[in-house]
Amino acid sequence: MHRVQRRPKLALRTLAVALAAGAAGLVSVVACGGEEALPTVLDPTDANPSLASESPFDPTFSLVVPADFTDSAAVRETAAVQRFFERTPYGRRSFLETYSSNGITAAGGVLAAAVKFRINPIVLLTRLQMAQGLIALEVYPEPSTRTEFAFDCGCDGGGYCLPEMAGLDRQLECVAARLRSYLTQIAVSPAPPTTYGGWGPNLETITLDGVLVTPPDDSTAALYQLDPVYGEKTLRGGAYVFNRIYSRYSRSFGYSGSIDPDLAGGWIGEPCTQDSDCSSAITGARCLTDSPQGYCSGPCDFDNGCPSAPQKPAAVCADLLQNGGGCVAQCNPAAPNCREGYVCAPIDLYDSPGEQQTACTKPASP
Repeated sequence: MHRVQRRPKLALRTLAVALAAGAAGLVSVVACGGEEALPTVLDPTDANPSLASESPFDPTFSLVVPADFTDSAAVRETAAVQRFFERTPYGRRSFLETYSSNGITAAGGVLAAAVKFRINPIVLLTRLQMAQGLIALEVYPEPSTRTEFAFDCGCDGGGYCLPEMAGLDRQLECVAARLRSYLTQIAVSPAPPTTYGGWGPNLETITLDGVLVTPPDDSTAALYQLDPVYGEKTLRGGAYVFNRIYSRYSRSFGYSGSIDPDLAGGWIGEPCTQDSDCSSAITGARCLTDSPQGYCSGPCDFDNGCPSAPQKPAAVCADLLQNGGGCVAQCNPAAPNCREGYVCAPIDLYDSPGEQQTACTKPASP
């Protein structure tokens, strides 16, 4: 039987409970009895919209597109992560600059976990800040479990943690393994593909804070499985804050894979007058000029799906009748965001005959 070590009763639970000692800051929220200060491990600037992309964020967006989510080479050198700790986006050093566990530096632990499980190291850094606020801290926090059991791996929820799981290097490996396992669950599950918790691409699911979310891809579904919270109202964690921190950290590393893609021109569903008005990131982009104010699209079929991009609605392969398969902007009928002249309505899928998805489309002719 494994021996366990006792964890303080006020142990942090990932994303939800914060300790007063060493917390990065306080966020005020309006409760029934007035304004109440709730402790949070996040730095006050983590949820600042002005520091993220200028584009709005909503439940239809990808948190990290699949190609970038599994880009373990997004940061190639330990020295680059070390420089990140020395000069963090918070304008100060992190204590992780000099921290090590089990003979492995924090920077080395991040990249080792990323490479082993093929997960973007910037995703791991983002989750580390969200879980315990460690990147924004200059001094090693108390209790030590905030660092040594940062992701609660090896802990039973009742105050006990396995000593063999202690150390940031082991905790990072654990959370990377979890994310990889969620991708595997989606890949091997029968239709519809989901994690064991029911999160899957293009499946509408409700978060713990009551928001209807439709992850557009596997990677976004995996992140919601890890943290099934949207978080726009509390700004204390969840997808809304993940988007901001991930964007901020990616810019710090100069990683543009999922933050500043080459989207010059209109994206799928946006107005156009000719093919060249549509983004070059859409293979075979074409402007559907028979739609109101034009409609950027691209060809798709059983083997070639529609592209995705951060801060853009997901796209589905619709049956455009005489035009074959074409990409159209997906929408949520509970909160439609189609532009003027379009409605959020069911449309037949070209790559899945007999199935439908809701998308922004022309109103049916009377």
